[in-house]
Amino acid sequence: MTDFEVLSRINDMIELGCEQEARASLIEHLHGRSQSEEAYTPLLNHLLRRVGLYPYLQLDTAMWQDRIVADVFRADVGLPEFATLHRDQSSLLSKLLKGQSVAVSAPTSFGKSFVIDAFISITRPKSVLIIVPTLALMDEVRRRLHRKFGGSYSVVTTTEGNIPEGSKIFVFSQERAITYANRIESLDLFIVDEFYKASAAFDKDRSPTLVRAMIKFSSIAKQRYFLAPNISSLKENLFTRGMEFVKTDFNTVVLKTYDLSDSTSGDVEKKSAAVRRICQPGSKTLLYAGSHSQVKVASDAVKMSWPLSSSDLLRDIGRWLGDNYSATWALSTLIQHRIGLHNGQIHRAIAQMQLRLFEMEQHGLDLIVSTSSIIEGVNTSAQRVVVWSNKNGNPRLSNFDYRNLIGRGGRMFRYFVGEVYLLEKAPADSETQLTLELPESLLGVAEIDSVSDSLSEAQRDKAEAFDRDVSAILNVTSVAALQREGKLQSSDANVIWKLVNSISNEPSNWRALANLNSSNRESWEWVLFNAINLSPAGWDAPYTKVVAFIKVVADSWTSTIPAMLRKLSNHSVTVEEFFKLERTVSYKMAALLGDINTIHARVSPNRGFDVSPFIYRLSHAFLPATVYQLEEYGLPRMLSRRIHLSAIVDFERADLSLSDALEALETRRSEVYKLFGSPAEHFMLDHFYAGVTVDQVTRQST
Repeated sequence: MTDFEVLSRINDMIELGCEQEARASLIEHLHGRSQSEEAYTPLLNHLLRRVGLYPYLQLDTAMWQDRIVADVFRADVGLPEFATLHRDQSSLLSKLLKGQSVAVSAPTSFGKSFVIDAFISITRPKSVLIIVPTLALMDEVRRRLHRKFGGSYSVVTTTEGNIPEGSKIFVFSQERAITYANRIESLDLFIVDEFYKASAAFDKDRSPTLVRAMIKFSSIAKQRYFLAPNISSLKENLFTRGMEFVKTDFNTVVLKTYDLSDSTSGDVEKKSAAVRRICQPGSKTLLYAGSHSQVKVASDAVKMSWPLSSSDLLRDIGRWLGDNYSATWALSTLIQHRIGLHNGQIHRAIAQMQLRLFEMEQHGLDLIVSTSSIIEGVNTSAQRVVVWSNKNGNPRLSNFDYRNLIGRGGRMFRYFVGEVYLLEKAPADSETQLTLELPESLLGVAEIDSVSDSLSEAQRDKAEAFDRDVSAILNVTSVAALQREGKLQSSDANVIWKLVNSISNEPSNWRALANLNSSNRESWEWVLFNAINLSPAGWDAPYTKVVAFIKVVADSWTSTIPAMLRKLSNHSVTVEEFFKLERTVSYKMAALLGDINTIHARVSPNRGFDVSPFIYRLSHAFLPATVYQLEEYGLPRMLSRRIHLSAIVDFERADLSLSDALEALETRRSEVYKLFGSPAEHFMLDHFYAGVTVDQVTRQST
């Protein structure tokens, strides 16, 4: 079929009202000619304009009418030059510019974040808060916004230190947002990415905290913008009240699905053979394995057929990982075969490094094998997505998560068509109605004045009874007041009541709390075991292993990870489990001990001690605070340690702020680079500095 015949058929689709089908056919046509340097014909440009794909137009060969339309849809998105939005992006931006609050469901490839950047560039709001579900996304968003707006905005991702003067953009997880709640007085724009996670159906453990954040910040925000993929309908609820729900299926790429499950499902050998055929060096592939055990099986299957890379960079990174983490860590070998591993536990700097390598055309990674973290934890995309397993850990992969996963296939201008290979059956297709409700666990804990008119009489009675009883024991005006001051972190009234009941009725059990200030780590055990017993769910390891880990990881700053792993060998802690335990104790244990310390201080006001210093150190994995924060920015702790020992930055200085450290690292950048000689370390430094440097490019006049 000639090009004209193809385009004529697509035109017929448009005339018949089948625009979505026409758009998909046009994208496939662009894919077919992507290797050709032949200019687009005026007819092709015209059809692209008719289906709203304005960014794909080649203006040099477009008719003047189409060029005029494309010009109308150009917008300032913080780049050196104006960018062209597609039709539905422009419609969404228009609503925001009119002051409307919008909850939007759109495909992964839609470009919802592009609308945020355009809104900031055009309106220049003074204060913006963006809540994202993962630390990985937090750093991605920080880097993007800092690169574009760092010259005129402070992009804040840590909750320590003073709020900077002038215009600012806060980028937080919901937990960090809550700890900052009493310090943000007003917002011009409040954004929640992946807002469906406020439903317990999608994230049972963390949804109450996100609901708290949505209640708090919605009450002080002039405008709201909530984003999610693949929501069919939004049930009327308290949290999106006054917002327009916009659902769009506008795609900028096409997915082609190849179902191989009839011959591979349940058969590891056949799946291994299939991935060896599908995954080829030189093409970018995401392989979803579902669980940590299957990640090893799937990655080993590919490694067998891929020779070692000729890249000196990848080989050096592999050696560096073996030296600084563990010689037995699978990633140290896999990365030398152009294979990366992604999960929610790996140190942020290493996870970021892999994603950057995956973005590289040469000398980079060609395959990333992941758990469910790739579904929601990053914004990366690939030419191919391979679904090795249809499970998400133990439960089955939901249709919602499946659609999010395969949405990683394809990318505008790079992979017009994304390929999806199923090695196990896809979940049954279904629509997703999002239902957001106030969790019972928040009654009496969160400040819910702004939604109190929607509570039932029974809910109000429950909230008042909890607040009355607990406030009397703690001698405070209200539990919510402690929350507002950032002194209680739990979003579960049941957990708070359990802590209050134990500490007030069993004081002898908590006399040892002061031992956390002791240098004798054996004396910590009783307190740590007692704390764990009050919150038994979700520790992901035997209690003895958690406690042993805390005692060893207290040497994080002066010891190496291989040395700490040797000390933990009696507890069979692998490097993968090291990551998981560090995350567990620095987040969950630190928060739990913080609440225990607050409650104990209220119950025993004359106790004569405060264990906040221990909790602070634990929350930073016993590293200096700025070292822990810089690791989120992409600077591994091992490099920070050498910088400290060389006296370039004194990371042990008590009053050292993150901004002070960044300024010193920038001022003495050449000295920092001279400390390190390996390609791996220079690559990591390049990545780190790229994320803290503002683009100096001046926008050209248009």
